[in-house]
Amino acid sequence: MIPGLDKILTYILVNGEPVPCREHKRWRDWINTHERRIARTDLSETLYVETTFPGVDFRLVGDGPPLLFETEVYEDGKRTSVYRTTTLQRAGMAHTNVVARLMAGMEQRSVA
Repeated sequence: MIPGLDKILTYILVNGEPVPCREHKRWRDWINTHERRIARTDLSETLYVETTFPGVDFRLVGDGPPLLFETEVYEDGKRTSVYRTTTLQRAGMAHTNVVARLMAGMEQRSVA
């Protein structure tokens, strides 16, 4: 067997906790019927930060806990950066930190 091929790649959230889901139909049904957005912060008309639970482990290579949450920065409708985290708590912290860094950068530009 190829190493890592038996790895669980899909998850659902149960009471805020990621739970492995090997059954594709159950996973698909959950993904289609649950809100997966954790947070969204609009910083301007063209810039926002969004944190979501895609339900997929993005750690495709290497060891470590599954990367299940994404914090993404969108500018002018395009994703400009993405940060992946392992837990709902870390996802919330990543969202807060990314927003704070972007706001600090916006303030510096407006002062200059």
